[in-house]
Amino acid sequence: MRGSRFLPRRLLVVGCALVALLGSASLAEAQFTASPSSGPMGVSTATLNAPTAPSGSCSNGTVTVRWTATSSAFADGYDVQRGTKTGGPYGSVVHVAGRGTVSYAQVPPQQVKYYYVVRATKAPNWTSANTAQVMVDASNC
Repeated sequence: MRGSRFLPRRLLVVGCALVALLGSASLAEAQFTASPSSGPMGVSTATLNAPTAPSGSCSNGTVTVRWTATSSAFADGYDVQRGTKTGGPYGSVVHVAGRGTVSYAQVPPQQVKYYYVVRATKAPNWTSANTAQVMVDASNC
Protein backbone atom coordinates (compact mmCIF):
# COMPACT_ATOMS: atom_id res chain seq x y z
CA MET A 1 0.00 0.00 0.00
CA ARG A 2 2.90 2.17 -0.63
CA GLY A 3 1.03 4.33 -3.22
CA SER A 4 -1.95 5.09 -1.00
CA ARG A 5 0.03 7.22 1.46
CA PHE A 6 1.16 9.49 -1.42
CA LEU A 7 -2.42 10.07 -2.63
CA PRO A 8 -3.17 13.09 -0.38
CA ARG A 9 0.14 14.66 -1.42
CA ARG A 10 -0.66 14.16 -5.12
CA LEU A 11 -4.10 15.68 -4.70
CA LEU A 12 -2.56 18.65 -2.92
CA VAL A 13 -0.06 19.19 -5.76
CA VAL A 14 -2.77 18.91 -8.43
CA GLY A 15 -5.03 21.25 -6.48
CA CYS A 16 -2.28 23.87 -6.11
CA ALA A 17 -1.47 23.68 -9.80
CA LEU A 18 -5.16 24.16 -10.65
CA VAL A 19 -5.45 27.20 -8.37
CA ALA A 20 -2.31 28.72 -9.91
CA LEU A 21 -3.62 28.12 -13.42
CA LEU A 22 -7.08 29.53 -12.77
CA GLY A 23 -5.74 32.43 -10.74
CA SER A 24 -3.68 33.69 -13.66
CA ALA A 25 -6.51 33.36 -16.19
CA SER A 26 -8.63 36.41 -16.88
CA LEU A 27 -12.36 36.04 -16.91
CA ALA A 28 -14.51 37.83 -19.47
CA GLU A 29 -17.44 39.90 -18.36
CA ALA A 30 -20.32 41.28 -20.39
CA GLN A 31 -22.61 44.12 -19.47
CA PHE A 32 -25.72 45.31 -21.22
CA THR A 33 -26.56 48.96 -20.97
CA ALA A 34 -29.39 51.02 -22.32
CA SER A 35 -28.57 52.96 -25.46
CA PRO A 36 -30.22 56.14 -26.67
CA SER A 37 -33.21 55.40 -28.87
CA SER A 38 -33.44 56.75 -32.37
CA GLY A 39 -37.20 56.73 -32.19
CA PRO A 40 -39.80 54.08 -32.77
CA MET A 41 -38.64 51.02 -34.65
CA GLY A 42 -40.80 49.75 -37.46
CA VAL A 43 -40.86 47.63 -40.53
CA SER A 44 -41.15 49.33 -43.85
CA THR A 45 -42.88 47.62 -46.71
CA ALA A 46 -42.64 48.22 -50.39
CA THR A 47 -44.64 46.92 -53.29
CA LEU A 48 -43.18 45.76 -56.56
CA ASN A 49 -45.60 47.28 -59.04
CA ALA A 50 -46.64 45.29 -62.08
CA PRO A 51 -45.87 46.60 -65.55
CA THR A 52 -48.85 48.17 -67.32
CA ALA A 53 -50.44 48.40 -70.75
CA PRO A 54 -49.52 44.97 -72.10
CA SER A 55 -50.07 44.31 -75.79
CA GLY A 56 -49.25 41.57 -78.23
CA SER A 57 -48.94 41.08 -81.95
CA CYS A 58 -47.91 38.46 -84.44
CA SER A 59 -46.17 39.06 -87.74
CA ASN A 60 -44.35 36.64 -90.05
CA GLY A 61 -44.68 33.85 -87.47
CA THR A 62 -43.09 35.90 -84.66
CA VAL A 63 -45.05 36.86 -81.55
CA THR A 64 -44.09 40.15 -79.88
CA VAL A 65 -45.30 41.07 -76.39
CA ARG A 66 -44.90 44.69 -75.22
CA TRP A 67 -45.59 46.48 -71.93
CA THR A 68 -44.95 49.75 -70.14
CA ALA A 69 -42.14 49.55 -67.57
CA THR A 70 -42.96 49.13 -63.91
CA SER A 71 -42.90 52.28 -61.80
CA SER A 72 -40.82 50.43 -59.17
CA ALA A 73 -37.28 51.78 -59.56
CA PHE A 74 -35.76 48.76 -57.80
CA ALA A 75 -37.13 46.20 -60.28
CA ASP A 76 -34.41 44.40 -62.23
CA GLY A 77 -36.37 42.73 -65.01
CA TYR A 78 -39.53 40.97 -66.12
CA ASP A 79 -40.86 37.44 -66.26
CA VAL A 80 -42.87 36.77 -69.43
CA GLN A 81 -45.35 33.93 -68.99
CA ARG A 82 -47.52 32.12 -71.50
CA GLY A 83 -50.47 29.75 -71.45
CA THR A 84 -52.78 28.17 -74.00
CA LYS A 85 -55.99 28.81 -72.03
CA THR A 86 -57.51 32.10 -71.01
CA GLY A 87 -56.84 32.71 -67.33
CA GLY A 88 -53.89 30.31 -67.24
CA PRO A 89 -52.17 28.40 -66.00
CA TYR A 90 -49.13 30.25 -67.30
CA GLY A 91 -45.60 28.96 -67.58
CA SER A 92 -42.49 31.09 -67.62
CA VAL A 93 -41.20 31.69 -71.14
CA VAL A 94 -38.24 33.95 -70.40
CA HIS A 95 -36.75 36.30 -67.85
CA VAL A 96 -36.00 39.63 -69.50
CA ALA A 97 -33.20 41.52 -67.71
CA GLY A 98 -33.35 45.25 -67.18
CA ARG A 99 -36.15 47.47 -65.94
CA GLY A 100 -36.10 49.47 -69.18
CA THR A 101 -36.56 46.47 -71.48
CA VAL A 102 -40.23 46.52 -72.43
CA SER A 103 -40.73 43.88 -75.14
CA TYR A 104 -40.01 40.29 -75.99
CA ALA A 105 -40.28 38.52 -79.37
CA GLN A 106 -40.15 34.84 -80.24
CA VAL A 107 -41.31 32.28 -82.74
CA PRO A 108 -43.80 30.26 -80.69
CA PRO A 109 -43.58 26.46 -80.58
CA GLN A 110 -47.04 26.01 -82.14
CA GLN A 111 -49.30 28.10 -84.32
CA VAL A 112 -52.18 28.45 -81.82
CA LYS A 113 -53.70 31.15 -79.60
CA TYR A 114 -51.46 32.11 -76.69
CA TYR A 115 -52.28 34.08 -73.57
CA TYR A 116 -49.44 36.16 -72.12
CA VAL A 117 -48.90 37.94 -68.81
CA VAL A 118 -45.82 39.83 -67.60
CA ARG A 119 -44.50 40.31 -64.05
CA ALA A 120 -41.86 42.71 -62.77
CA THR A 121 -39.05 40.99 -60.84
CA LYS A 122 -36.40 41.80 -58.26
CA ALA A 123 -33.81 39.10 -57.62
CA PRO A 124 -33.68 36.67 -56.00
CA ASN A 125 -37.39 35.83 -55.70
CA TRP A 126 -39.62 38.88 -55.59
CA THR A 127 -42.28 39.27 -58.27
CA SER A 128 -45.16 41.64 -58.88
CA ALA A 129 -48.70 40.69 -59.70
CA ASN A 130 -49.42 39.72 -63.31
CA THR A 131 -50.34 42.28 -65.91
CA ALA A 132 -53.69 41.94 -67.58
CA GLN A 133 -53.72 38.97 -69.95
CA VAL A 134 -52.96 39.51 -73.64
CA MET A 135 -54.11 37.07 -76.31
CA VAL A 136 -52.02 36.63 -79.44
CA ASP A 137 -53.30 34.37 -82.23
CA ALA A 138 -50.16 32.80 -83.69
CA SER A 139 -52.21 30.69 -86.10
CA ASN A 140 -52.95 33.75 -88.26
CA CYS A 141 -49.57 35.40 -88.72
